[in-house]
Amino acid sequence: MNFLSQFIKQNFGGSLYQQYWVPAVAVALLNENIVEKIEFIAEFHPATTTVR
Repeated sequence: MNFLSQFIKQNFGGSLYQQYWVPAVAVALLNENIVEKIEFIAEFHPATTTVR
């Protein structure tokens, strides 16, 4: 059984995006089950505005 299969997978922001809903009490267990490197593929920052 895959570790993540015990959690609900939800769509958000349309059908292109999915995330697993992991309860806060299970985050430590989730971290223990990460077996490979995590690769960041993009970063998103809020637009900056100039205050006058």
